[in-house]
Amino acid sequence: MCFVACVSPLFIQSLEKILEGSGRKEHVIKMFEQRLRLLDEHKHEAFLRPKWIEKLRGEKDMYSLRIIDKDLNIRIPFVLYTYQKRPYAVLLSVFLEKNKASAKKYSYASEIELIRPMIEELEEVFSRGIQTD
Repeated sequence: MCFVACVSPLFIQSLEKILEGSGRKEHVIKMFEQRLRLLDEHKHEAFLRPKWIEKLRGEKDMYSLRIIDKDLNIRIPFVLYTYQKRPYAVLLSVFLEKNKASAKKYSYASEIELIRPMIEELEEVFSRGIQTD
């Protein structure tokens, strides 16, 4: 079973929007796939590569994939869960990080506020057990 599990519709919608607006769709997809492979193959050891994956300060068990390319500074927050002794990374959303002076709209704080209800729901799902249809 794959370590990385994408369950968030917000993730899919925001990724598509950023890819379409990037002008470098294929290149960004390759960089994204590299980070996913690293995360999937090396699990927790992947965090030894902080230019690609970072632990978010002040957030319990929340991390972010980093894709920096030309004028793009893409962040993909995710959380880690263990279910039936297997670890899972759940990709939550995608946003363009900009420095605080230029755009507070796309800061980590506002993104985390947006995804917090999703995280709470996921915690409940993983604590109850994953239901499959």
